[in-house]
Amino acid sequence: MVEYCPKCNAQLPPGLEKCPICGHRMGPKAKDGFTFRDMIWLTGTILGIVLVPLLIIIGIVLLIILLL
Repeated sequence: MVEYCPKCNAQLPPGLEKCPICGHRMGPKAKDGFTFRDMIWLTGTILGIVLVPLLIIIGIVLLIILLL
């Protein structure tokens, strides 16, 4: 599979450490297809799905307790 240099957009063969045209260092590729940014986004989404309803329920319970 052909890789592209992020700086000069040159087509490069896979496995190079730096671009022979502009000298830009090629970063390591994620082996499973997920990057660190993807994992942070996924973690935030899961925490949001779990924590938002939990905080709403706690808020309703506290409101009921304060009104009694």
